[in-house]
Amino acid sequence: MDRILNVLVRFFDEDMGKVVTQHLGSRKVNIADASTVTNSMADILQSYNLNWNQVVSVLLDNCSVMRGKQSGVETQIRKENPCLLDICGDTVHMVSNAAKAL
Repeated sequence: MDRILNVLVRFFDEDMGKVVTQHLGSRKVNIADASTVTNSMADILQSYNLNWNQVVSVLLDNCSVMRGKQSGVETQIRKENPCLLDICGDTVHMVSNAAKAL
């Protein structure tokens, strides 16, 4: 019954000559507040000697913990890297929310 945070990365592999999606890491995050999630993601990045400045885009769930304007994960990541090109929402949840609204 644990909650697991998975971090996937997508990058261009020059040896393979194509874009590759790879599992970067997982962390057990049973207390899913924005600070814990952000710190867990940063820990995974640091384990590969990566930092937020190397992140171009992030895909997050649309819940308030992730997208909250005051202290959500998106807000905390943008403090670390204000030059992010894109932060996308989860399309499955967006379609579900639209269907519920209709």
